[in-house]
Amino acid sequence: MAIQKKKKKSRLAFLSSGYFIGFVLIALILVSSSVVKEVYRRHMINKEIAELKREIEEMEDENKNLGGLISYLKSEDYKEKEAKAKLDLKKPGEDVVIIPPKAKSDTTSSEYQIEKEKEKVEDTRKNPEKWWQYFFGVQKNNK
Repeated sequence: MAIQKKKKKSRLAFLSSGYFIGFVLIALILVSSSVVKEVYRRHMINKEIAELKREIEEMEDENKNLGGLISYLKSEDYKEKEAKAKLDLKKPGEDVVIIPPKAKSDTTSSEYQIEKEKEKVEDTRKNPEKWWQYFFGVQKNNK
């Protein structure tokens, strides 16, 4: 029995020794670091999977839109519209009416002249009056 007590004491002494506790702590740190790395790696993979699924949905929507565009471009309505616009064709019995675009030069020149007249009116004021209006926004009353 004395031998068994000595073995138990030596086992307890070994388990409570600093070397064993240090070894266990190092092993725990190594295992926990690899677990943390694995959890992070799985998180990144799941994030990438979600991003790829979103891209797939976007591409499927774009594919549907392009399919609709292709079917429209193959339709007779589109062909007729393009023939009229680019080739100046018309159906039998149709009358073509050409409306010339409105000249913009008349309106722009008159607007330009009005603006120049306003500038001339402002230029007749004296410099202190211009500054007064710039800072206070009202014209100075001359009495």
